[in-house]
Order: sequence, then structure tokens, then C-alpha cells
Amino acid sequence: MTLRDFMRDKVRPVVERFDKEADGTVRGLFLRGQAWMGTLAELKHPQHFQAALAGTRTMLEIAIDLALLHHDRTNFTPAKILAWERSSKLKAAERAQRAFAGQPLPPEQRAKIDFANNFGASIRAERATVWPGRTRSDSHPDRWTDRSLEADAEAVDRLGGYGLRDYYDGRFAELCWGTHGSGLAGVRFIPEDTFPALIGMAFEDAGRLAVLVSELTLRYFDKFDAIMEQRFKAMERERKHWRTLGWAQAKGHIEKR
Repeated sequence: MTLRDFMRDKVRPVVERFDKEADGTVRGLFLRGQAWMGTLAELKHPQHFQAALAGTRTMLEIAIDLALLHHDRTNFTPAKILAWERSSKLKAAERAQRAFAGQPLPPEQRAKIDFANNFGASIRAERATVWPGRTRSDSHPDRWTDRSLEADAEAVDRLGGYGLRDYYDGRFAELCWGTHGSGLAGVRFIPEDTFPALIGMAFEDAGRLAVLVSELTLRYFDKFDAIMEQRFKAMERERKHWRTLGWAQAKGHIEKR
């Protein structure tokens, strides 16, 4: 809750004040991170570990995206993210278009079909311009960078030394196992009393990523000044206090068993 409140009360007002970009992409990425920290703060039981892992996975992607936007403003821009969003919507619309071809169209699908009919040609042309040199220039890239998340994590480490590639290598598969529905790789053979550790690790990771998301957002707007740096240090001291207290309480419960 400390970090959730910090993002809401200390970081968001600065972002809202100084974000002058019409598209609001960077602000929106920060707000997604803030919303996830609000969600994680509501998780009270070890059975919520899957939601915690899903939130942590999202925080990793947001951190990587913000690092690219901050450090490489020539090649990675909010405009490219907007183009990817339009492209992704077209891919979903064309899937619906194929699925319902020659059939009565459910009313809830009408907007998708209209979107494909009205904007399909221009979006396919935009794909070839925004992500040139691909084998199928009019196809949809899986990520807005037209690279894997692994490659992007490595790229941002070269730009800022954040350790996100090491984190990806060490934890990303586990985050995916806890997020996706196929198989039991993340939980099979894990004793029941170990599940609190799963959610605890997710909380710790999400917290560190949220701090990075907050700092990168402020740096993007050139607002990570000396005063804000001191606020971050004070917040980290408070987080350390509560973490220490929480682990001490957990140890006490274990020793009583």
C-alpha cells in the first residue's frame, strides 16, 4: 500500500501536470502500473498468487516499454505504440470477419467488422511504413517494437543498466506459468505451505518494478529532480520498514506452528 499511495499521491500529480502529449501514451502506461499496484494491494490471501504473478508480468512489460520510450526517442515513440494498437485491433477485427463470413452477424461483432472495412487498408499500409523490411510487410507484429520482449529487455539494459534482462531470464517463465491457463508447470509438486512465498515474491518483484515505472515516467517528462529523488528515498525507507516487520511476523507464525 505504501508504493500504491506514493504513485497516486506523489507521482501522478506531477505526471498529470506536465504531460503535454496529446496521445497520453506515457501517462497511460504509468496509470496502468498504478492501477495494477492498486489491484495487488487488495490481494489478501495466498490463493491470489495467480493475480499477483499476472500483475508482476504486466509491470515488467510496462517498465521495458517506458525505458525504450525514455532512452531511444528516435526509434521508439508513442506514435509507434499507437500504430501497434490500431494494428492489433485490426487483427482481432479480421479474425471476427473471417469467423462470421456468410453467417448472421451477432450485434456485438458489428463494430469490429465496420472497423476492418473502414480502416483495414490504411492500417495495412501503415504497418509497412512503421515496421519496414519484414517478410510480410502488411502483417501485424507481435510487439510494438517488432522484437521479442527478451530482446527488448536486453536492449533497455544496454541503454540504462536496469537488470531487466537478468530478471527476464530468471523469472519470466514463472510469471507466465502463473498467468496462462495451460498446464500446471507453475504449481505442480509445490507444497501447500509454499504458496505464501509465491505471492510474497510476486509482491516484492512488482514493487521494485513499480518504483522503476514511476522513475522512468518522471524522467521521461524531465521531472525526476533532487526533491523527487529524496521522496523516492523516503518511500524506500518506509517500504523497507514494512517489509522487515512483515517478515518478522511471518517468521513468528512459522515458529509457533
